[in-house]
Amino acid sequence: MQWYLALTFIAIALLCEDTLSQLDSFNSTALSTRAFVKKDCDGVKTYICDSCTSRRPCFGTQEIETTFSCGTGFYCIEGTTADRCGPTPSEACVISTESTSFTCSATGIFPDPNNCNYYHVCLAISESSTVYRCAPGYVFDIVTSSCIRQVSVSNCVTVTCPVGAPRYVLYGTSRVYYAVCNGVSLPTQVLRCPNGALFMYFSSSTLFGECVYTCSGQGNYANSNNPSSYFQCYISNGRLVYNELDCPSGTVFNQTLRYCTRQ
Repeated sequence: MQWYLALTFIAIALLCEDTLSQLDSFNSTALSTRAFVKKDCDGVKTYICDSCTSRRPCFGTQEIETTFSCGTGFYCIEGTTADRCGPTPSEACVISTESTSFTCSATGIFPDPNNCNYYHVCLAISESSTVYRCAPGYVFDIVTSSCIRQVSVSNCVTVTCPVGAPRYVLYGTSRVYYAVCNGVSLPTQVLRCPNGALFMYFSSSTLFGECVYTCSGQGNYANSNNPSSYFQCYISNGRLVYNELDCPSGTVFNQTLRYCTRQ
């Protein structure tokens, strides 16, 4: 078994070495995909890693169905008698938690929900994102949309999904980025509100909400998430309100002309 695992990790390392490329402007590297592999209670450990950011207790070889999150900026680290939480992920966890690309719901740059060392670039809606890794000692920052040097634990932001009912969870303190949590597994994607919009929970729910756009005046305004749509702002019943409209097929919204034109 050990020789088989060794060959597997060597193959993964060779594959990653062959596919990595440098992105100097972001101090980052393009990555291949990953998948977390959870181990079983072995009769020795009192805790095992349930994911790279959470763990579960063990009673002998019996796994207890209760997950304890390590908290923002901390990772589950494998140990001899118990897996514990710490600020630096173990080598095995780094290998198993390389970010998997997702289907883009908008264009632009997105943080990874599970590991602050990674981020995603979406060039077109409905296409797969390209995954990048920041340089060692750097984390992705949503304010600058680039990798910055990590000087404190608070620089590393991830999403912790509560076990139970599906819900939307904010990315840190941001009201622009949020994640979809299914109540079972780790989040796979972070979504972003367009420029001029903030995520708001519904008044009747603490689990779900939507991006609410704020009109700066009357007229048509670009949707930064989708070049083929726009916001139509107008006054209704004495209030400034909006509709989100799609451009005709084969056209995109022209921010200068304020209407849709051919590409």
